[in-house]
Amino acid sequence: MSLDLNYLWGNRYALTYDIDQQNSAYIMVRIPVNSETFLFRELFKNMGFYKKADRIEYKCMVDKLPPEILSPFQWKSQNDLNWSNDTLVQFVQQIMAGTSDFDQQFPLQNWQYDHHMTHGDNCISIGLINGLPCALVVVQTDAQLGWARISYMGLTESQRSKGFGRLIHRRAFEMIKDQGANVYFGYTHLHNVPMRRLLESLDSMAVTKCEEWELKLQI
Repeated sequence: MSLDLNYLWGNRYALTYDIDQQNSAYIMVRIPVNSETFLFRELFKNMGFYKKADRIEYKCMVDKLPPEILSPFQWKSQNDLNWSNDTLVQFVQQIMAGTSDFDQQFPLQNWQYDHHMTHGDNCISIGLINGLPCALVVVQTDAQLGWARISYMGLTESQRSKGFGRLIHRRAFEMIKDQGANVYFGYTHLHNVPMRRLLESLDSMAVTKCEEWELKLQI
């Protein structure tokens, strides 16, 4: 089961709860860093939670997002390429190689079968340069509440440090618009300086620092 309350952004005690009972069960809580955070820290420690990460969250109205710009990428869907799920998994593993900002147990099932967010072929965009796949963007929208997230974006190792991050970010923004979202919510871990620079280069972004706490459950 998964219940995401990111739409409560700005609420004084806004939290996000995630419960995943597929492999190992856990509860993950995200809290904004403010003058009252120490109260939550003590509460979570007493309940058996541990602090998993520091992260930064971003919010922007979709009509304020910049447009897509000319790029060398040709964007295709999984179906366009006739890729099986196994092929997609192998490609994602290539994208993730040498990175530390994403859980190795990436939620492919949520990208394709999530009942809460948009999912499937229109959510997954694969970028090719000269016919070779080298970029991935996954965008999902809560159609009921009207907010969207970039579930994942990345480049193969050979295409990093070439200035392509901004281009695939703009591709994600176009996908968000195509999915009909009103608000974009983004996040990255505190140590991910390149992603922070991308997000914070947009003047319309609202920024909130958060802490992520996790409790493993016995099942």
